[in-house]
Amino acid sequence: MTHGYYLCGQKQFHNKFQAILYAASNHTEIKFCFNDAIFDQYNWEIEPVQTLNQLYARRAVELREQYDHLVLHFSGGYDSGNILETFVKNNIPIDEIYIRGSTSTSVIDINCTRSENAYAEVELIAKPLAEYVKSNYMPHVKITLQDTVDHVLKGWNNPGNWIDTLDISDFSPSTIVKKTYDKLNPDYRKLTEAGKKVGHIVGMEKPDMYYANGKYYTRFLDKFSLLHTPYRDDEVPMHIEPFYWAPTCAEMIIKQCHTIKKHITQHGLDPEKIFKFQGTEKHHFLGKIVYDRSFPMPFYPDKGTTEVRTTDYFFFKDQHADYYLNWKKTIDHIRAILPTQWVHDSLASGVVGMYSQSYCIGK
Repeated sequence: MTHGYYLCGQKQFHNKFQAILYAASNHTEIKFCFNDAIFDQYNWEIEPVQTLNQLYARRAVELREQYDHLVLHFSGGYDSGNILETFVKNNIPIDEIYIRGSTSTSVIDINCTRSENAYAEVELIAKPLAEYVKSNYMPHVKITLQDTVDHVLKGWNNPGNWIDTLDISDFSPSTIVKKTYDKLNPDYRKLTEAGKKVGHIVGMEKPDMYYANGKYYTRFLDKFSLLHTPYRDDEVPMHIEPFYWAPTCAEMIIKQCHTIKKHITQHGLDPEKIFKFQGTEKHHFLGKIVYDRSFPMPFYPDKGTTEVRTTDYFFFKDQHADYYLNWKKTIDHIRAILPTQWVHDSLASGVVGMYSQSYCIGK
């Protein structure tokens, strides 16, 4: 499974901050590579003949055959909801539905859809849907609910050597969860040590398209790809599987892009305006086009667009705590040593994003 990487001359980096500093000191350019060698083999202007549902099913079968213990990280939203429905519709079993987040900070109110209350989705949509699937389709599936607040605080409470290694994926303090599933939930490490291959399915991501010179294009943003599948150099393997953006998913992505393009042209929409959608508006627009969802979605929180997310607010309550001071020292150090063109004015926006090469979808 490739996680994407940065290429500086002939040298590869998985860590963006290390790549930027190397490029600056060696006067080289940086290229973000994401499955290039595989995706280049396809003509993205030709629409695959299979339906999206057939391509989703093919990916589900591939994952089922590859892993002994298959875990779906589930929020109940568009992406993970479509994944769960794909397994259900095609009678493909998964072993565990894993629902996590800073749930102890949430207000369980279906009308409170502010982005800082995003993890209310655990009680209001993810848990009920998981239980519905277990009762009606997958009686043997395990449902795991886990609050991540203490894990995040304890993780940063250890000063570590972040300043020396720059070994963080982005500026959100909660991102460390995605590199430490088997520490957050030791059962995964036990399964791995027992010889089981554990696959963590994450719902990454809808196509990122744009329109230029009369043609449609798609590309991959490093902030999405490396955030969801952070690189970990560890003696215990941890397999994170993006359902939609894996190397084997080129035809699926191409089909999604053509489906979006046809929807825009058939409805006489302005593609330049459509592709400026952000946050919740973007997720609703794309999700309704590329997914044939039948499970209800009674709660949908606003989607923030900043790197330091509003759901992290619990972390900033005590700015004298060791965990906060360790995080702040690390982030301040990174922002100070990076070349100015990579640093946003707002800390919450993180570091300037980088796109992969583009693929033309046609007119």
